[in-house]
Amino acid sequence: MRKTFLLFFVSAFIFLTEQKLSAQTPGTKKWTFSTNGWVSSSPAIGSDGTIYVGCEDHNLYAINPNGKQKWAFTTGGVVNASPTIGSDGTIYIGSQDNKLYAINPDGKQMWVFTTGSWVRSSPAIGPNGTIYVGSYDNKLYALNLNGTQKWAFTTGDGIATSPVIGSDGTIYIGSADHKFYALNPDGTQKWSISTGGQIFESTPAIGSDGTIFIGSNDNKLYAINPDGTQKWSFSTGTSIYASSPAIGTDGTIYIGSTDSKLYAIYSDCGGLANTAWPKYRGNFKNTGLYEGLSINSQSEFSFIMSGQYFSKAFSITSSDNSSTIITGCTFDNPEFSLGASLPITVIAGSSAQLTAKIQPSSSKLCMSKCTVTYTLNSQTKTISFDISAGLFIEDNSERTQTAHQAYTAYAACIAIDPSSIATRNNLGVLYRLLGETQTAEGIFMGTLSDAINQKYGYAGIAMNYGVTKSDEDTIVKAAAFYTTAWNFISSTESTSTLSPQISYDRAWESYTQDSLSVALININKTLVHSKTNDFLKAKGYVLRGAIYSNQGNMTAAQADFAQAIVLDPNGPIGLLAQQDITIITGVAEKQAEIPSEFTLKANYPNPFNPETRIGYGLEKNRDVAVVIYNVVGQQVRVLTAGHQSAGWHTLNWNGCDDNGKPLSSGVYFLQVRTEIISKVSKMLLLR
Repeated sequence: MRKTFLLFFVSAFIFLTEQKLSAQTPGTKKWTFSTNGWVSSSPAIGSDGTIYVGCEDHNLYAINPNGKQKWAFTTGGVVNASPTIGSDGTIYIGSQDNKLYAINPDGKQMWVFTTGSWVRSSPAIGPNGTIYVGSYDNKLYALNLNGTQKWAFTTGDGIATSPVIGSDGTIYIGSADHKFYALNPDGTQKWSISTGGQIFESTPAIGSDGTIFIGSNDNKLYAINPDGTQKWSFSTGTSIYASSPAIGTDGTIYIGSTDSKLYAIYSDCGGLANTAWPKYRGNFKNTGLYEGLSINSQSEFSFIMSGQYFSKAFSITSSDNSSTIITGCTFDNPEFSLGASLPITVIAGSSAQLTAKIQPSSSKLCMSKCTVTYTLNSQTKTISFDISAGLFIEDNSERTQTAHQAYTAYAACIAIDPSSIATRNNLGVLYRLLGETQTAEGIFMGTLSDAINQKYGYAGIAMNYGVTKSDEDTIVKAAAFYTTAWNFISSTESTSTLSPQISYDRAWESYTQDSLSVALININKTLVHSKTNDFLKAKGYVLRGAIYSNQGNMTAAQADFAQAIVLDPNGPIGLLAQQDITIITGVAEKQAEIPSEFTLKANYPNPFNPETRIGYGLEKNRDVAVVIYNVVGQQVRVLTAGHQSAGWHTLNWNGCDDNGKPLSSGVYFLQVRTEIISKVSKMLLLR
C-alpha cells in the first residue's frame, strides 16, 4: 500500500514538474481555444489581457488570458476583419454581413453601422476618436463615436485594406481601382497616386519622416512622399497581395510576395512614425498607439498646503509593451517644481503618480508647460503638456499669491478663535473659489447652525451655501438658499449690504439657465442699490452686458461693458469687459458682412469657467452641427444642428453635457461641421 502510494506520489510529482517546465519553456504550448470554424482574423489584445479574435463561424470571441471563453458575439457573416480596440475598451469589428459593429468590453452591442458591401478592412481610430473603415462598396467611411456617419469617400473599386493616419491627421487608403489615396480629415481628397495593379489586402505603413509605404499587385513596393510624389519603388518577383509592409527601428522595410519570398529593403525613413495610427496594428495591443507615454494632467486639484507650497497630482502611463524610464521633468513657470526624485520606472501598461509643487511667491498665472523626458527601448524622447493648479475664481483670473495669503490669514484667525463664524464663512468662500465645493459646503453647513444660534451672519452664509449648490448645478436648492437669505434681510432690504449680492447671485443663476428676462430684473436690482460697491457694480454691468448681447442688443451691451471698465479700469473685471467689447465690436462690424469662407473663431474665454462663447461664420446657407467631444472622442454635447443662414453666428457653452450634467475639468474638442467640411478647436474647462 505504501509502495503504491509512493509510486503515485512520484508519478504525480513528475507530471506536475513536466507541466510546469512545459509552461515555462519557450516554444511549448500554453493553451488552445477551439472555435467552430477557421480563425479568420488576427487577434487583438485588450488592456486587461483579453484576446479578441474573429472566426469563419460568424463569431467574435473574447478569450481570457488563461484560454477560457469570456464571451462570443455573433454577427451575420464571416468575420475576417481584425478587431480594433478603442481607448475606452470598445471593440470595433467588421463582418461579411456588410456591417461594422461597436461592442462593449462585456460583449454587448453598442451600435452597428451598415455599409453597401462586406467589411474586411480593420478600422483605424483618429486622435479625435473618429473611426475610419473601408468597405467593398468602394467607400471609406468616417464615423462618429456614436456610430453615425461623418462622411464617406468613394473610390473606383472595393476597399479591403485598412486605413492608416499621419501625424497631421491625413488618412491614407488603398483601393482595388489601382490607386492609393490621401484624404484630409474632412473627407476631401488631398491627392492620389496610380499604381500598376490593385491594392487589395496590403495595408500602408508610415515612416518617421512621413514617407508612406504600400504594396501593389503590380509586383512593387512603393515609397511615396507626403505630397503624393513617388520617392522610389522596389520590384518583387510576383504580386504583393496580402502582405503589409513593416518598418524596423533602423528604417528597414519588410514585405512579403506571392513569389514565396520575404524581402528586407533599405530605406532612410528613420523607423516607424510615432502617430496615432502609423500602421495596421501599431503595437501588440493593436490600439494603434506605437509607443510612449500618455499624460493625465487634469487630475482633481486638491487644495493642500505642504509646508509652503500647494500640490497638484498628475499621472503618467506607459502605453508601450516595454517599461519606460522617466529621466527628467521640467516646468517653464518658476513657481512649479517636481515633488519626486528621478529616475522613475513606469512598468508597461501601468501608471506613475507625480506631484507638482507650486510655490505661490508671486501673482503669476498658476499654469505651466511641463516637459517630460523619458527613455524607451534605448531611445530618449520628450513629451510636453500644460498643467494647471485650477485656482480659478469667478472672473476667470487665476492668482496663487492671493489664495495663499488668504488661506494663511484665515488659518491664523482660526488658531486664535476656532469658533469664529466670520472666519469660517470666509474660509468656505475661499474653498468654493478654489473649486473645493464639497469642503466649502461642509464648512457652510456647520457654520449655518452656529450662526442661527448666535443670531450672526445667517443671511450671508445661506447665500454662500446657495452659491455652492449653484456650482453643483443643483438649481432648486440654490434658489431655496437664496430665498432664505433674502427673507432674512427683507425687512432691511434697502439698507442691507447683502441685498445687491443676493440679487446678483439670483441674476447669474437665471442667466445660466437662459432665463434672460428674470436675470435682467435681478441684475437691475443690483445696479441701482445704494449699497452696491464698485467692484460688484462692475460685475453687474458685465453680466447685464452679456444678457443684452444674448438678446442681440449690441449697443446696450457695449455701453454696459464700457461702464465696467470705468469702475474697474485695471482690475480683472475691467479687463474682461474690454475683451468683451473687442468681441462684440468685431461681431457688430461683421453683422452686415458675409465671410468669404467657412470660419471658426477661437472660443472666448479659453480656459473657461463656467461658460465660453463660440463664434463661426458661414459663407452661404448651410446645414450646420456644433458638437463638443471629450478627449477620448466621445460626443458629450450637441449645441445646435440644423439649417442656418449665411453670416456670423454665436453660441455659448456652459460646460454641461446633453443631460445638463456639469462636466469635469479637462480638454474638450469643439467641432463645427457643415455638409462638406468641418473645423475643430481645443477648449480647456477648469472648474
